[in-house]
Amino acid sequence: MPEITIRPLTAADRAAWTPLWHGYLTFYKATLPAELDDVTFGRLTSGQEPMGGFIAFQGDKALGMTNWVI
Repeated sequence: MPEITIRPLTAADRAAWTPLWHGYLTFYKATLPAELDDVTFGRLTSGQEPMGGFIAFQGDKALGMTNWVI
């Protein structure tokens, strides 16, 4: 079984992050306009905002993510 790797979220993680983000929104019964996916991901990965994220992978499969805001 491949090791689990947790690392900072990068722009290259967009395809892996999106379904995890949508799962998060579904769990909390939140709805946001689709264009906010782009805004949120951009803010999390730009390095220009007091926010960011981490993503966990096992091999090539994204297992989970967390976002933080200071």
